[in-house]
Amino acid sequence: MVDRGRQAGRSGLFFVVHRFAGYAALAIPRTSAITVNFTVLALSVLLTVGATFIFGVLPALRVLRVKPQQALQGMSRTSGSRRGSLLRRWLVGAQVFACTTLLLVAGLLVVLIVLRLNLRSLMQWMICC
Repeated sequence: MVDRGRQAGRSGLFFVVHRFAGYAALAIPRTSAITVNFTVLALSVLLTVGATFIFGVLPALRVLRVKPQQALQGMSRTSGSRRGSLLRRWLVGAQVFACTTLLLVAGLLVVLIVLRLNLRSLMQWMICC
């Protein structure tokens, strides 16, 4: 059963790649000269694995050293200073502002792309007919 799925995946991928290559040959000159540089590929894989280890595994190992009961007993209801609390509120506010701005800009970009595509197809239709 797994072998059938693997074979179906390979044939689908083969079909998509060759179909795309046919379209790319029309739009991009010298597509036959494009090759894979294995040095760059190896370096990018190495950097990806290294970044995953540094930013994923090391913080998890650091958290494993903390004893939850002692951390909770040592924490009072208002932990930290007043400056820390103010800084935390400012950081949360800045994060909410950044996320809202990012969502608005992404929405406007989608609307712009849709309008441009519709306008372009309308112009082509007017020229054609």
